[in-house]
Amino acid sequence: PLFPSPLYNVSVIESAPIGTQLVLPSAIDIDLAENGTISKYEIEDDSSSPFSISGDPPLLFLRLDSPLDRETHHLHVLNISATDGGNPSRKGFITVYVNVIDSNDNEPILRREKERIDWNGKVNEVLTTIHVSDADMGENGRVSLSIGEEYRDAFSIDEEGVITSIKSIPCSPCVVRIEGRDHGDPPLSSFTSISIHHNEENNHDPLITIKVSGSQLDFAVVGEDVPVGKIIAVITLSDPDGPISGVGGLHPISPPDLFNRYFSLDTQGRFALLRLKKRVKKEESEKMEVEFLATDGERTATNSLTIFMGSDWKSLSSSLSSSLSLSSSL
Repeated sequence: PLFPSPLYNVSVIESAPIGTQLVLPSAIDIDLAENGTISKYEIEDDSSSPFSISGDPPLLFLRLDSPLDRETHHLHVLNISATDGGNPSRKGFITVYVNVIDSNDNEPILRREKERIDWNGKVNEVLTTIHVSDADMGENGRVSLSIGEEYRDAFSIDEEGVITSIKSIPCSPCVVRIEGRDHGDPPLSSFTSISIHHNEENNHDPLITIKVSGSQLDFAVVGEDVPVGKIIAVITLSDPDGPISGVGGLHPISPPDLFNRYFSLDTQGRFALLRLKKRVKKEESEKMEVEFLATDGERTATNSLTIFMGSDWKSLSSSLSSSLSLSSSL
């Protein structure tokens, strides 16, 4: 028997249902009578083939017996024989190449480099990369990435999976969902997410601002007639890097014994009130240089306040003659 050609190519989509039949070219035999008939077709030496021969000779059909998976086997090569009815019988052969056409049967796979991202809050900062793959071919395997609608105005993702900040927002953490959608028909999607923690860089020291109560001067005068509980100065703590946790990090560091004897520091939010705790006696005369230390948890800063105490303050310096005693201003 002879086939029209020793080689033959045929294609079938991988989603083809079991029972699908492919028409193949039939063999012919120029002998006469039984010697010229085709008695059977067989697939030679391939018991693992998902195909079998169907139809009655001389017609030749290839039947699909089990599901196809292009990602496992994209090409099946079958050696098919035709046997005539002679005695002894003779065989002819054809090699059939069955190409499995891709169908969109694989979802995109998204792989994140890490789940938690620390972000300094800067715009145009590259945060991480999402790696994407799809086992399908062509448009079925081409994947487009997108940021979830909630954070689409703050972060972007390009075709390479690079996520970049495009707007500074205060959320911490921002749980950002990423979708990968292929271009098959119908398309398939998969999702992943990353947790972005907004941690601004600490580039500045905290600021300590001291305002003497009832005076425009940068020092305070406490006479013996100033009552206990009076506010000597208001101290404000701030930081250009952003809000800090009140004044929990503000402390007087010198002179501790003298300060603690006469004064107390009452914290109220971002402010601290320096109050007189013990009345100054008439015979006492002190010049106290009080230094304050503040911290934002990483950086520190200091500022100081000069306090003149006692009945002799008027004779200390001519510069004090224009000062307002707290006894008259409070």
